[in-house]
Amino acid sequence: MKFSEQHALELMRTGQCLVRLHTRHRVLWLLANGEVTGETAKKILERPDVEALGDGLFVGLSQTFRWWGA
Repeated sequence: MKFSEQHALELMRTGQCLVRLHTRHRVLWLLANGEVTGETAKKILERPDVEALGDGLFVGLSQTFRWWGA
């Protein structure tokens, strides 16, 4: 199931993280119950209240992102 930006943010506000997963053929952006499109993920990551957790396999390439808003 592909989530809208608004629904994905609502899930992130409850503690779910947005995760980038690289497959052989494409990049997936996942939440616990589904995924978002690359365009939606880009919009979410541009928000000042969403931060990378710095957990990527390579330096500077985070895989997990969390909402830090109030």
